[in-house]
Amino acid sequence: MPNFIDLSGKTFGRLTVLERTTSDKYNASRWICKCECGNITIIVRQSLQQEKTKSCGCLRKESSKKHGLSKTRLYKIYHAMIQRCHNPRFRHYKDYGGRGITVCEEWKNSFESFYNWSMRNGHEDTLTIDRIDNNKGYYPENCRWTTMKVQANNKRRIMIECPDGIDRNFTQISELYGLSPNIISYRHRFCQKRNITGEAMSRWIFRTYDDIKSIN
Repeated sequence: MPNFIDLSGKTFGRLTVLERTTSDKYNASRWICKCECGNITIIVRQSLQQEKTKSCGCLRKESSKKHGLSKTRLYKIYHAMIQRCHNPRFRHYKDYGGRGITVCEEWKNSFESFYNWSMRNGHEDTLTIDRIDNNKGYYPENCRWTTMKVQANNKRRIMIECPDGIDRNFTQISELYGLSPNIISYRHRFCQKRNITGEAMSRWIFRTYDDIKSIN
């Protein structure tokens, strides 16, 4: 068992550690911190020591006020990116931060840096941010602005065996078989939670509504 490290009294950015609290569901130690702005927040040890979190969130709020772009589509994309990677309470955190996907420090602490990179790299309001390697995080060398279709084709490169024996991703299955991508994703998650794999997963994903109704 690793040696216990007491962070009480230490300062990380704007945060001063007060005391330890209960660990999270992954058994990571969590610490109660007081921010310079006066807010009390709870942060996991790794985020503090690796300087992934430097405030209660006030740094980003101050940044959004300075640049005057907080109501733009680009800022909303930026905010959602931060939330899904660094907020354990965010509904999609398990698919991003929960599997080690993070936002680089340059972007996480400065919307202006993200904005400037976006303007230099083809951002348009019709495009969405995409990670080239979906097992890596959000940083300039691994991101691009692209269409939703390209992003969907790239999404974690999950391949499922179809009834004709050919492996296809969610987008290809949707186009070929007329299944909603949301339905495919839901059925895939259902199988993962129950350790259903291979041909059994394929049969479940391609079930008709009547098939599913008959076994419920």
